Amino acid sequence: AVTCESAQSVAFFGVLGLAVSSALGLRALFTCLSSLESWNRPSARLLRWAFASFAALLGARIWWALLPLFGGAS
Repeated sequence: AVTCESAQSVAFFGVLGLAVSSALGLRALFTCLSSLESWNRPSARLLRWAFASFAALLGARIWWALLPLFGGAS
């Protein structure tokens, strides 16, 4: 069992878990896309990184908005 001393530590480990799972998901997506020849152009690489940045910012925004609803600290 995992215990916590404060709401901030729970929020920290929640964010850490989301960050790790997002990184693993993006790595799987990029690996799959890199096997396609049309996705190896420099413009496609820029598009992949733009998508990754957008996904990270959107995920952070949703986390920041919904965490207080669950009684956590943000």
